[in-house]
Amino acid sequence: DGWGAKFLSEFESQNSEWDADLAKAENAIFRNGIIIIIGKRDAGKTRIAAEISRAGNFPNDLKGKSKTSVYRRATEIFVDLKDSFRSSEAKSEGEVIRYLSSAGLLVIDEFQERSESKWENRIITTIIDRRYSDNLPTILIANIELSEMGAKISDSIISRVNESGGVIECKAKNFRTNKK
Repeated sequence: DGWGAKFLSEFESQNSEWDADLAKAENAIFRNGIIIIIGKRDAGKTRIAAEISRAGNFPNDLKGKSKTSVYRRATEIFVDLKDSFRSSEAKSEGEVIRYLSSAGLLVIDEFQERSESKWENRIITTIIDRRYSDNLPTILIANIELSEMGAKISDSIISRVNESGGVIECKAKNFRTNKK
């Protein structure tokens, strides 16, 4: 859910640095961890998450019927939530949070693009805390450097990441130009 057609197609890497980052990420997600993939643009961060999603080595969603992989850009989460305030036809705020919290794998991309308001921080922390409690893997992706992480990601989330998964700093060069 949410993955663009580009990320659903077969992919073959020609970049050993990227392959090593993918292996680290797969290992953490296979153990239902929460990981943060950071680095500059063009390092293949989203493709790592897409390959993990395509492989399906993560648990079924909380309903137990399917392996649901949900991809959202951080701003899309907040647009969906704000839509719930304006329209009776949109999912309620609770439904949006429950859906994101219960997917077999949740990928939140462009994490650095949030406004970092108290409301946004509470929502993200709530979603990640629910997933952590239910032992469901989560991938956060941000175009930031390691030194910027503390300013962009709450201490609660960093604590859960440190316990269950870790931070992967992608340094692959010119990833988009190194593909087949």
